[in-house]
This record gives sequence, C-alpha cells and structure tokens, in this order.
Amino acid sequence: MSENLFRALSIIVPLFAVLVSLVVLVRARKVNAGTTDLLNDANAARGRIAEAVESWTSLERKIGEFQLKHLEAVEEASKRADLEVTLEDRGTGHRIVITNNGGAPALDVNLIFDTPGKTSPLADSENALHLKTLGSGKSRPFLAALASGRWPPFNYTLTWKDPSGEEQRIQDELFEM
Repeated sequence: MSENLFRALSIIVPLFAVLVSLVVLVRARKVNAGTTDLLNDANAARGRIAEAVESWTSLERKIGEFQLKHLEAVEEASKRADLEVTLEDRGTGHRIVITNNGGAPALDVNLIFDTPGKTSPLADSENALHLKTLGSGKSRPFLAALASGRWPPFNYTLTWKDPSGEEQRIQDELFEM
C-alpha cells in the first residue's frame, strides 16, 4: 500500500504544483495588466500636467506682457497733458474751468467757443481764451456770463501742446455740471 500511496502522491503533488502555478500565473497576469493600466494612467497624467504647466507658463508670459504694456502706457501718459473743460455753478455765479488731469504741463492752451447763433459765455473776452501753460494737476477758472442768448450747451475747441511738442485737440459741447 505504501507503494500505491507513493505513486498517487507522486502524481497528485506535481498536479497540485501545476495547478498552483496556473493560479499564480493568472493572478500575475491580472496584476501585470493592472500595473500596465496604472502606468498608462500615470503617463497620461504626466502629459496633462505638462500641458497645464505649459498653459500656466504661457498665461504668465501674457500677463507679464500686458503688465509691461500697461506700465509703458502709464509712463507715456505721465509725459502728456490731459485737459478737460467744465462749466460749474458756484451758487453766486458760473465759471468755466480748464483742468489738466495729465502728468505733464500743457503748453499754449487755447479754448475757442464756436456755437453758431450764440454769444460766447466768457465774461472777460470775445470767444477765446489763451494760457501759456497749465501745470499737471492744476485748474484755471474763468468767469462765465450766462444770460439770455448765453446758455449751454456751448460748442468749443480746446487745443494745447504736450511738452514733446505734439499738438492735442478736443472738440466737444460744454454743459452745466
């Protein structure tokens, strides 16, 4: 009997070893397939991260270019005069005010009223004002004489030169503020 048992065991043990090997092989393939999927996912994620970094870098570059253009525009604006004309009611009378909101003085400033059929609103002169200079952040008021035939709106032309010599011109209507 021990010989039959030995023969049976000699057949069963190798068959069991083959069965165990097959189970291990199937599980190893599943693990390998899962590992391959994980590696593929990791590579895809690396690609998306690289694209995001590239997009971020491009966005930072565009922001930098925009900031540089903005700083250049601010610097350029600081070299120019920016004039405006207003008509203000002071309670006891009206005045026409020329204001320089720019970063540089305005030179050879001329304000001309040219409203057809209306008398100039200026109390001190015919229909034009002249200033040699108007500094940055400064205003210059002029007495306005509003009465019958002298009521807003008034058409005007405002001209001046920037310190660079460039001539500026505004044509607009003046209304009471």
